Amino acid sequence: MLLRRLILWRVGWIWYVAALGIPIIVTLTSVYLNVLLGAPALSAADLGRFYTFFVVFPVIFLLGPLGEELGWRGFALPRLQAGHSAFSATLILAVFYAGWHLPLFVTDLGDYAYVPLVIAASFVYTWIFNNTGGSVLLAMLLHTSQGAMADFIFPMFSGVDDVRQFWLLAGLYVVVAIVVIVWAGPEHLSRSNRKQAEPAQPADTTAVPRVV
Repeated sequence: MLLRRLILWRVGWIWYVAALGIPIIVTLTSVYLNVLLGAPALSAADLGRFYTFFVVFPVIFLLGPLGEELGWRGFALPRLQAGHSAFSATLILAVFYAGWHLPLFVTDLGDYAYVPLVIAASFVYTWIFNNTGGSVLLAMLLHTSQGAMADFIFPMFSGVDDVRQFWLLAGLYVVVAIVVIVWAGPEHLSRSNRKQAEPAQPADTTAVPRVV
């Protein structure tokens, strides 16, 4: 089942657009807001660095999301959804997901924005996962797009502008998560598909014959 989820690619094209496009739109919107709030405007050279998105995409895809999404979305989420609503299952998983990344943000106050960002983004992952029949591949593409956009945009800011950028990004993901929850519904986080649930395998209770 886990392998099937990993190679599940026959989904509607709109979900590829969502997985790849949401991080791009959210990140660029956060940059625009950051500039409005006082960060220096991006130069043509800064914008020209967008090619790095495509350069780092395959590297990030193989180094991070491949292992993480098999565990978070491929294994854990379907089992959590077997006994909880999609909303509750996502929230539980998001807490562990944020804790897993704790070393990334304990050294800088601005990095604490990673907590609401990860929790909010987890609802987007579940929304895409449940609407694609449980495709880990689409979750990996979403994860990779997030990482590639971060590599593109964060070197452009420093100091207070960098901190503000992180919090704006987190805030926008919270807005997206709220829209997804309200629009798709908390039970399945999908208007057209049921949540992807996979009960844990029961323990083997077959009695072992006694040898007298």
